Amino acid sequence: IEREPVSEDFLPLVVQFLEKSYAAGKIPGGFVKREGRAQDFEILTSRLIDRTLRPLFPKDYRYPTQITLMVLSHDIENDLQVSALNAASAALFLAHIAPIKSVSACRIARVDNGFLINPNTSLLNQSSLDLFVSGTKESLNMIEMR
Repeated sequence: IEREPVSEDFLPLVVQFLEKSYAAGKIPGGFVKREGRAQDFEILTSRLIDRTLRPLFPKDYRYPTQITLMVLSHDIENDLQVSALNAASAALFLAHIAPIKSVSACRIARVDNGFLINPNTSLLNQSSLDLFVSGTKESLNMIEMR
């Protein structure tokens, strides 16, 4: 967070989601062991978090703010997007950088004519519905369906 506001007429917010290869136990093969550029999943997750959090900032908030979420380890069975959004919300809420409400997210799947909240990856692959919902206690901020 910069100490001085910018004179632009938009919120200078950057959300960066990084999933390192070693977090999933995948070490790049070959001579070059670098991570490379961001994968599609990382870009889409960053946008998903940005679209949820951006409307919560006050209209006159002009301080450059960067949210970086780095996955150090995960079990591949649980949803990273839900965890990342909840972590970003908790970080902003605890940082007191703006009067922002806490946000929560969940993923809803339909499996065998029943609905599941936050299903694991194997159940999500079997589902006929993949619905990502995020919002505050009072309102929904974003809905995404695949």
